Amino acid sequence: MSLVYVLLGPPGCGKGTQTAMLKTKLSSVASISTGDMLRASISKGDNLGLKIKSVVESGHLVSDDLMLNVVRQSIEEAVNNQLSVILLDGYPRTLVQGQQMDSILSDMKDKASFAGAINFGINHEILIKRLSGRWICKNCGAIFNEYYKAPIKEGVCDICSSPLFKRKDDNADVVESRLKVYEENTFPLIKFYQDKNCLYSVDAEKSEEDLAQDIINILKKR
Repeated sequence: MSLVYVLLGPPGCGKGTQTAMLKTKLSSVASISTGDMLRASISKGDNLGLKIKSVVESGHLVSDDLMLNVVRQSIEEAVNNQLSVILLDGYPRTLVQGQQMDSILSDMKDKASFAGAINFGINHEILIKRLSGRWICKNCGAIFNEYYKAPIKEGVCDICSSPLFKRKDDNADVVESRLKVYEENTFPLIKFYQDKNCLYSVDAEKSEEDLAQDIINILKKR
């Protein structure tokens, strides 16, 4: 039986970093992000993949119905690979998607079950600094932050000496807009899991190691 956990938290809270760490610390763990799921589906070249490719290339958002099928496919693959823990990062994002995912797992009740949602709590101002202060290396992808982890030489990567750049959506005004959209869409989902008594909260302002241990402690409860 695979246990499915949903990771909730705004952009910049560290979900991606934590899923990468947990995969190195724990055996039999699958971390599936929305982007990973879509790319994997497209690479298959089947009917679902072709539909997703058409939507992505047109610049439109993938519909809830298509995402539902992609998520189902991803969970089934993790189950078939006998992975005991499945971490979903980026899905569900809305109450409707959360309800739809319940129906997926209901259909797979002998193979996978929902174990809970882990909500990454973090101060709004810290998030703004994490995102708006972020600089990325054009060559190796290393990430720096002018507030928390500034490069030794301004605008230059410490690792490979290549130029750093700032993503368009890391502009302070855009960051504020992204966080507002997150709050509007996801807060009802958080309440949904609270009402089901399956919401766990972690402090995303802790060090990466301490935060990882808190999440591991949650996973060990099941």
